[in-house]
Amino acid sequence: MKEICDRPSNVWIILGGRRIGKTSFLNALEFGLIDPTIGSFEQPFPVVIDLNRPKPKSLDNLRYILISRAWEAVSRWKEIDKERPTLRSIYKNYLRQIISGEVTVSFLEQIKVKLLISNPDYERALDDNAFTIALEAIINEIRKTGEYNGICFLLDSAEFITSQDWALDAWTYFRALKDSDKAYIKQHLGLVLSGYRELRDYQQKVCSPLLNIANIRWLYTLTDDEVKALVKSRIENLNSKLETNFVVQPDLMDRIIQATGCHPCLIQLFLNKIELKLCNSEELVYNDLFLDFVEEYSNLFSSWWNESQEAGRLGDQERLIYKALCGSGNSSLRSLSERTNLRMSKLKKSLDVLLATGIVREPRKKEYVVGSSLFEHWVRPG
Repeated sequence: MKEICDRPSNVWIILGGRRIGKTSFLNALEFGLIDPTIGSFEQPFPVVIDLNRPKPKSLDNLRYILISRAWEAVSRWKEIDKERPTLRSIYKNYLRQIISGEVTVSFLEQIKVKLLISNPDYERALDDNAFTIALEAIINEIRKTGEYNGICFLLDSAEFITSQDWALDAWTYFRALKDSDKAYIKQHLGLVLSGYRELRDYQQKVCSPLLNIANIRWLYTLTDDEVKALVKSRIENLNSKLETNFVVQPDLMDRIIQATGCHPCLIQLFLNKIELKLCNSEELVYNDLFLDFVEEYSNLFSSWWNESQEAGRLGDQERLIYKALCGSGNSSLRSLSERTNLRMSKLKKSLDVLLATGIVREPRKKEYVVGSSLFEHWVRPG
């Protein structure tokens, strides 16, 4: 997040497995960028869009969606009371604002930009010239506030674009925006895209021009200390609610870390089960808790294992490497290469996926170990 905030006009691609926290990361980045108290006039105004919701049908339709969401966000920001006591209250009020869907049409009419609606599905669309005019108008409006110096699109589920037949046109177009003679837009436009490894694989297959100029970062699991802080916070809140004094002893904390592999989703789900036991005044037996969890979330683990070859999950190479790690303790790249007969280059790329899925950890540089014992038990019962 600090890297992005320091260079917000760059192109950033955030990769990670399912439920590792990509959407939460973008929401946290939006929260950080929207802070009007910084006063440096350096940060861009953030616009978050989950591409799985509008599901753009063409590049022209995608251009309209970007402009529409951007103007709706700017309109919401204009409506809120910024004199509230905290940034969090400002942010919550901003998210609660409801803006009419027609506000974008009125804006385009005002700046004399025509929509394209002569397509079979009648989706609203903008050509390159109309998009450029509208984007510059929005950036100008943002800069008038004196709080922001541009705009940054935070595009979640960006792998949606890679599955479309117009994907290469889209990446090429965004590359042109960021690497062309349109200096004004280049200087005041940032892009952050999040998605699964399909974004990385797309780059490998077709040498996408956008990805070639991007800064690529993977999201991994939490650290042990972060897990301990999270557990402590959750238990303190529960004790306050129940007026109890439950303490997570060091051995239970170690077991939680081992069971979840510090995967944020597994930690929250595991803590939910602990809280339920405590709320019901039931005895907390760790082994029973462990086995109940594996059974209850079997479908989740099955989706991660991904024998049906769905996007964003493990592939044949990742499953091969994971099986080689099971029961073997810490393993080096060389030992894994020998056990799997995979070249180092392929091994490293697959380990990136496994680390981003959270089921493998890297306790020391270039040493790998199974992350979650819950998932390992599901893969190898007993």
